[in-house]
Amino acid sequence: MFDAQAFSQQQFERRQAEVSLPDLAPFFPDDEKPVFVVQMLGAEELSIADEATQKHAILTEITTKLAAGSAPEKAAALAEALGISSDDIPARLKKEMEHVRLGLVSPQLDLQQVQKLARHYPIPFRQLHNKIMELTGQGATAKAKP
Repeated sequence: MFDAQAFSQQQFERRQAEVSLPDLAPFFPDDEKPVFVVQMLGAEELSIADEATQKHAILTEITTKLAAGSAPEKAAALAEALGISSDDIPARLKKEMEHVRLGLVSPQLDLQQVQKLARHYPIPFRQLHNKIMELTGQGATAKAKP
């Protein structure tokens, strides 16, 4: 039987892993190995990624409708101000970019940097995403009792 009391008292820490990405070595100092540190995502981060994708779709629709009724330059400026790229990035990829952004421990990248990584280094991007999701599926690790 599940020991709810023991579970409630247990301390946990996020599962982390190193991901070696030799293709990105030119962007690291010569004496440093091209290693990224990633961590599992919690339910909060998974929800943030879901909501970011939904919000982006809504904002894109709004700016598209505004563009139809006003000068395209105004709609483009609004989209830029809201952080909406004009690229037609699939919703699934947007969500994966958020996963990577939220799962990176070191180095920390903003969403634009993650998007650039995905665009120019799709396989290393996918390796990071896969490892983050693998760790997420494994869940946290229990801290040793003092």
